[in-house]
Amino acid sequence: MSTDYMTIDQLAKASGTTTRTIRFYAQERLLPAPAKFNGRLALYNDEHLEKLKLIKNLKDKYVPLAHIKTIVAQPEKLAQLQKKLEIGGETFALLGYKPPALSEKHLAKKSGLTLDEITELRVAGWLYPMVTERGPMYSANDLAIANLLKTFFKFGFDLRDLGFIPQVLEKMAATLFELGHDKLHNVFQREPAEVPALINGMAKANQELISLLYQQFLRRAIDKHRIAKTGEE
Repeated sequence: MSTDYMTIDQLAKASGTTTRTIRFYAQERLLPAPAKFNGRLALYNDEHLEKLKLIKNLKDKYVPLAHIKTIVAQPEKLAQLQKKLEIGGETFALLGYKPPALSEKHLAKKSGLTLDEITELRVAGWLYPMVTERGPMYSANDLAIANLLKTFFKFGFDLRDLGFIPQVLEKMAATLFELGHDKLHNVFQREPAEVPALINGMAKANQELISLLYQQFLRRAIDKHRIAKTGEE
């Protein structure tokens, strides 16, 4: 590793980031302390540059900040994760995920909700912003969820009525992920060319299965209600 030192401006240019981003990562303890001080000037080295490149790669794969902290703290595990991250990015694209691009104010303006309502949706588990140096940033998925919820609100629902939905789905997603994670090792024993198609196919099947089953269960609920009302009459 080179022992050449860089100023924060030079590090920002070399890594393709900004000085503000570097200070934010340092504050979040994603980067080690400056390697050397020349008077009052903080200096950085190749270790800082490599970690910044790693963080950028992980962010491009939509890895949450909390997970990035774990990975940066255990770089020896990165080689095992590279293929999974690459496939994970493809799966996110398949599921229609878009990188976070909306600030809280921007999300409120585009959705027609107030900042207090956005906060309420986030606390209730409906929205999942990414923590960045610019504050919470929301994705196109978050905007779509906020807009769809407005339809329910107009119908007379409130968040207390709908609170079971994110709770049930979160538990279901976590359970399916744990089961899938256990089986992922076997998938990676297949021919490398087969792996992305297998994982993407599983992600697509999961999405379609949930949608179709929900329609089935909703139709059953309507039928049961109709039968109950007919019996009353």
